Amino acid sequence: MRCKDGGLAFAGLPRTRSFAFLGSWFLCFKHVASTLGVSSWATFSAKCPSAAEQMQRASQKAVDHGALNGRQVDWLSPMEKAIPKMQSHLADQAAASQRKQLLASLSHPDACDVREHGGQGAGAFLQPPPPNMHFRTCLCDRLLYSVCPDNATCKHRRADGVLCGAPLDSRGKHAIKCKCQGLVDARHNDLRDWSGDSWKDCTGLRFTKEQHVPQWDTISRRTGNTIEARLDVATSDPSTGEALYFDVCVWTASCNDPNTLRTRALHDGRTAADAAADKRRRYARAGPALIPLALESGGRPGEDLVNFVRRCGAAWAATHDDDLSAYARLWYECSTTLQRGNAELILAALGA
Repeated sequence: MRCKDGGLAFAGLPRTRSFAFLGSWFLCFKHVASTLGVSSWATFSAKCPSAAEQMQRASQKAVDHGALNGRQVDWLSPMEKAIPKMQSHLADQAAASQRKQLLASLSHPDACDVREHGGQGAGAFLQPPPPNMHFRTCLCDRLLYSVCPDNATCKHRRADGVLCGAPLDSRGKHAIKCKCQGLVDARHNDLRDWSGDSWKDCTGLRFTKEQHVPQWDTISRRTGNTIEARLDVATSDPSTGEALYFDVCVWTASCNDPNTLRTRALHDGRTAADAAADKRRRYARAGPALIPLALESGGRPGEDLVNFVRRCGAAWAATHDDDLSAYARLWYECSTTLQRGNAELILAALGA
């Protein structure tokens, strides 16, 4: 499957060669038919039976792989007009069909994982892949393999030195959410620093970390104590000069509520959307000044994070002779920072 669908982008020649073969015929069939002096598929088939058979066979293979909406190619259309970019169009159709079939065949937790691993930039950490245990751990997670052995217990260590000791599930869900050793906060802080540094590098604007905004403080209903509003990154809008606050959050789709789990299993990006909505509820008085940079633990970014990278990339290009390299660099940095943090949580839980 494609990286943006949660895969590794290695479709393989047996699956894609029929798309390439058909794409070439969609481009040249009009010229071939004109050269042969034919205007119907039946006449072409009679004059060139071997070629016609190969074209029909490729058409059936494309159908078998989920392209062409289940119907054979109508060769009259490319006979009358050259049609470009059909290879990528057929590949996209097949990818969408195969992903739909895969998601329908999975349990809700596994479907959540596949969706978490998709989205823009989520697979950027794969290129170039560093040959280390962190990368191998993240790769196993992306392929839905077990990352924790049977009967293992969490070896995250609390501040008093006592081990967490909770049972580890095979997919490492406890490990990447366990806060005992402070590694969840470390992952968050690394992403916070990345967002602030990226904003400064691309826009030239300074930022402040962990900025207290007193007017957004809230009162705990349970204890009655004041909960300070501390935002990860405080800066300003380069166009208007108004204050902007970026706040990073990483949520995992896995949860104990079956209805929430089912909803997240059926919809791309629902977990990131839930995380962003939670931030906006918490800072209800912030309005447009608050930008929640939400990520799903598998790597799928929320809409605000996608827009953040676009703004940074555009600001960089505007001052560097339309250099668009910042987009790819930012996605790679974001994806790698997140996945490195995930791997640290899993490896530390295993005592590795």
